[in-house]
Amino acid sequence: MSPGVTSGAAPQRFGPYRVLRKLAEGGMGAVYEVEHTESGGCYALKTIKPDFAAEFDEEALERLRREARLCAGLEHSAVVRVHAADFEGPVPYLVQALHRGGTLEERVLRGGPLTPKQAVELGAHLASGLAAAHAGGVLHRDLKPANVLFNEEGQGVIVDFGLSRRVGQNSVALTQTGEILGTPAYMAPEQAMNALEAGPAADVYALGALLFFALEARAPFAGQTLLQVLNAVLEEPTPRAEGAPAALAALLERAMAKDPARRPSAAELETALQEVLSARSPARGVARGLSGAGLALALAGAGVAWGLSSASPPLPSRSPSPSPSPSPSPSPRAR
Repeated sequence: MSPGVTSGAAPQRFGPYRVLRKLAEGGMGAVYEVEHTESGGCYALKTIKPDFAAEFDEEALERLRREARLCAGLEHSAVVRVHAADFEGPVPYLVQALHRGGTLEERVLRGGPLTPKQAVELGAHLASGLAAAHAGGVLHRDLKPANVLFNEEGQGVIVDFGLSRRVGQNSVALTQTGEILGTPAYMAPEQAMNALEAGPAADVYALGALLFFALEARAPFAGQTLLQVLNAVLEEPTPRAEGAPAALAALLERAMAKDPARRPSAAELETALQEVLSARSPARGVARGLSGAGLALALAGAGVAWGLSSASPPLPSRSPSPSPSPSPSPSPRAR
């Protein structure tokens, strides 16, 4: 074990990183705010929980390794940045940029829905990051409000690529027994049916569902049990965001279309959201396939309804303190 790390106990240190506090904990892993003892920079360190590390859980370790590999190749302000990793020691860990603004889920549940303008700005930024990930051959497969953090500038950042994979990769071995691959309330129908079918369009669906939550403070589909939620995702009509202007509501419906072939790409969705933000009609690539009243509704919404919220304030930063970003000092390279 590394100094200060014992099985089943909260760690005090990981290599050159001193633990300041625990940020989050899941089924197999935990995330800590840490300080690099030499540079003084603060980061988010993700590791396997001590009990799993003691058992050397291969699935948890491989997920962490894969997340490090995939994220290390992505450079975008909407995608979490990897600074370092160590998989050779007894307690493997991944070091990422620290974002103190909380998650989208926390922000909405505590402060209420975002305004349409805020949701569009957030959506366009995340769609740009998602497009960059897809261009780099990376699928997220678990995009949801809890996996979007806000940085000190109030921008959204996609985190937790633990279920990510390369486009075209057919392995679904990294799942826990009895576990659904993803989060049902934000999962595309084809992913709910077969994880092998989760392509870039499934990530676009999840982004649409995430923005629906941002506007309505609830997931697009719900149920008392896991099976009820999955059945709703598969069978119920795509819901409309009632609190959104017509153009935005129409775009989200396209993003959450049951048929993945009818959804825009992440890049097309970004363009469409940017055009709605500018009070213009949806992007041609997204508008294609909307017929009759649907297209007219989107065009009318872009030109009229959007103006009602054009003066909305930017996303506020809810950081607990005006703490500076992590030190710009070079961090240790991943090894």
